[in-house]
Amino acid sequence: MQRRNILFSTTRGWNSGDEFILFGVRRVLDDLGIEYNPVIFNRHPSITPKKYTAKRPFFPAKAAPHLDNSHSLEGFSGIDYVVFAGSPEWVGGPRNEALQKFILENNLRCAFIGMGLAGPRTIGEKLDRILKERTEVFFARDAACYDLVKQYPNTHFQVCPSIFSVPNPTLRTVTGPKKVGFVIQTDKTPHQKISSELETYCYAQFEMLRKKFPTTLIAHYIDEFKAARSRGYDVAYSSYSEDYPDIFRRFDVVVSTRVHGCGMCTSMAIPNAMIPHDKRSDTVTKFRSYIAQPGENLADWVENLDVEKTSAAMLDYRQEMHEVYMGLLKGKLSVQS
Repeated sequence: MQRRNILFSTTRGWNSGDEFILFGVRRVLDDLGIEYNPVIFNRHPSITPKKYTAKRPFFPAKAAPHLDNSHSLEGFSGIDYVVFAGSPEWVGGPRNEALQKFILENNLRCAFIGMGLAGPRTIGEKLDRILKERTEVFFARDAACYDLVKQYPNTHFQVCPSIFSVPNPTLRTVTGPKKVGFVIQTDKTPHQKISSELETYCYAQFEMLRKKFPTTLIAHYIDEFKAARSRGYDVAYSSYSEDYPDIFRRFDVVVSTRVHGCGMCTSMAIPNAMIPHDKRSDTVTKFRSYIAQPGENLADWVENLDVEKTSAAMLDYRQEMHEVYMGLLKGKLSVQS
């Protein structure tokens, strides 16, 4: 059978969490036996800037002239199917409106897998048509997203696919002091920042943890790497999202401000705790992550954690969720053979 050409709406080189989700989505498609060429529509704001797609008086919105090896939505399409690979950025905005127009003009079918919401949103006319007429399946990862779309057909409230981002997870066992990874953010990065108060709390928690356990800071983004290094700390970081399974494997336990740091850890059966800071943190409830309370001393949680028992439960849970995904998606995507 001819290989299909699937366009994935994602970001590359921006928020590593988006790429963790894409790893999981692609693993699901592989497990379904779909043969395809992966093509991306890169929503990275520096590569597909809003200024190229924004509506102006007397000028229609147009797709951006991408500056990387991704699909600009211009010229010959070559695309057979579109997959929105998990994000709170799927409802509106110039980039998404350009993609919605592309789907309708090319009469493409699509799937939304792992969608979330960062705040109140409304569904516009184009997206409403796509959800009614062109969408084969929609997986919402948080309650707010599900409430927005539950009236549409083939909609489900399911765990984010980042839980499948890493293959062949193994039981975590501890042979010495628990090694702790701490995923940190800053208060300055646009669209990825935490509050100054939370940043201060995180560094204070890191200091308390490293008094009891071998503890290392983990950065997902270059700003976080530079901020940690400016404070004199060693930090685990890579510009390549593909390296993060190897980074997380160094640790028995991970504490994270980033939702999809927790998702990848659950994928690897690494017990993890989420430090919540916005509505997107709701996603981690389906990762079986521990959710820290405001001001909590996380060193106490790590000290009392049964790593092996928690890891074993995560292995069983991941397998259970994989079977659910396969059952819901088998035969539902028109790109399946």
